[in-house]
Amino acid sequence: MMDSTDYILFVPMFFLAIYLWLESQDFGVAIVAPMVAQNEEERKTALNLLKPGLDGNEAWAFLCAGVTGALFSNGRFNIPESTFWPLGIILTGMIVRLAAAFWGNIFQQPLLLRGVRFITIINVISAGVLALELANWDLFTTKSVFGLIWLFMSCIQVGAIYGACKTANPLGERFRATFLVTNILSLMAFIAVFGAWYVLGNREIFGTDMLLSGFSSVVIISAIAFFSVRARHVYAGMLLSYIAQWGAVCIYLFTMMLSFPSPAQDSVIKVDMSLIIGAAAVWTGIVFIWRMCRHKVEYVWEDHI
Repeated sequence: MMDSTDYILFVPMFFLAIYLWLESQDFGVAIVAPMVAQNEEERKTALNLLKPGLDGNEAWAFLCAGVTGALFSNGRFNIPESTFWPLGIILTGMIVRLAAAFWGNIFQQPLLLRGVRFITIINVISAGVLALELANWDLFTTKSVFGLIWLFMSCIQVGAIYGACKTANPLGERFRATFLVTNILSLMAFIAVFGAWYVLGNREIFGTDMLLSGFSSVVIISAIAFFSVRARHVYAGMLLSYIAQWGAVCIYLFTMMLSFPSPAQDSVIKVDMSLIIGAAAVWTGIVFIWRMCRHKVEYVWEDHI
C-alpha cells in the first residue's frame, strides 16, 4: 500500500515515461531490423536509423535512476530493491544500441544484429517491469501483462513507421507492412489494458471525463494512423502514431497521479533539477526534430534471387 510519502514516486515515473516515449523509436528499429533487412546494405541502412546515438533520451533514464536511488537511500519511501535490476538492463541496452549506431559495419553481421534485438527486447520488458514496480502494480495480473504487450507492440510500430518514412524501398515497404500488423496488435492490447484496468481497478478514477476522452482519442488516432499508412501516407501515420503513443503514456501518468495520496507537508523533498531537466529537454527536442526532418537513407539494393 502507498503511504503519504509515496506520491514522490510520480517524479521518477514521469522521467521513465518520457524516456520510453522518446526511446521507443530506437527500440522498435532494433527489434524489427533483423526481420525486415535481407542483405548487408539493408542491415547497415536499418542501423543507420539509430543515429545520432547520443540523442539525449538517455538523460531521462539517468534522471529516473538518480531520483529513484535518492529516494531509496532516504529510507522513508516504499521502493523495493527489485526496482534497480531493470535500471541496470536499461543501461546495458543503451550501450549496445549506441555501439550499433556508430559501428554499423560490425553490427550488421546477422548474429550480432540478432544479439542487439535480443538485448533490446529484454530492455523493453525491463523498462515495463520498472514502470509497474514504481506504480505498485502486481506483475502477474491481467492489466500488467497486457500493459507489457502494449509497450512492446507500441515500440515496434513506432520504429517500423519511422523506418518506413526514412528508408528507401523495398526496405521501407517492409517497415510499412510491419507497422500495419503491429498497429492492430498494439491497439488491441491497449483496449485490453483499459478494459482490465476498469473491471479490476478503481472505477471512480475511470469515471473522469478526461480519462475516457483520452482513451477514446488514443483509439481513434491509432485507427486513423493505420488507414493513413495503408493509403501510403506514411508521414501522417508517423505523426499520428507518436501522438497516440504519447496519449497512452499520459493516461498512465494521469491515473497514477490520481492514485497517489496527498503529500504530507514534512515529506516534501526539494531538489532543484530545473537546469538538468531544461538541458535534457532542449537536447532531446533538437534531436527529435532532426530525426523527423532527416532525409531518407538511400542504399543500393541488389536482387539476389
